[in-house]
Amino acid sequence: MKLSIKSTDQDISIHNQYLFIHGGPGLNSFAEKTILGSLFSDRNVSITFWNEPSKFRPTVLLDSTDSEKTPKAAFSRLLESAEKTLVELAQSGPVKLIGHSFGCNTATILAARNPNLVAELNLIAPAFDQLEAHRNIMRIAIEDFKLSS
Repeated sequence: MKLSIKSTDQDISIHNQYLFIHGGPGLNSFAEKTILGSLFSDRNVSITFWNEPSKFRPTVLLDSTDSEKTPKAAFSRLLESAEKTLVELAQSGPVKLIGHSFGCNTATILAARNPNLVAELNLIAPAFDQLEAHRNIMRIAIEDFKLSS
């Protein structure tokens, strides 16, 4: 697979800011930044690789009675952090969002909440249903094990 980042003089003359939202939740975009960062910078394209701050990743207990330790509360804090980054980046003009895996959920919600701040929404390998994504991973792994035996 070949990855290409397209930029033209016309693109660069307008606000050409990307915001990459990683998969997860609870992960970061360090690997993507290492792999993709130079592809963007070599083409004079500005990209911010957002990372979910660890203070927004509390211990989540599915059966918790503490409203701050529910998955919904944790996801709300994740959205608040990503939205703050989007608002800061969009001060110079609309931003091009890139969501990867579970980050597609976050990117889609940010675009819906802030249509004037988002110039583009790019979704890479969307995993809108985490349970279904994990089922597919397990199905593929089982198929691979069967082929190897």
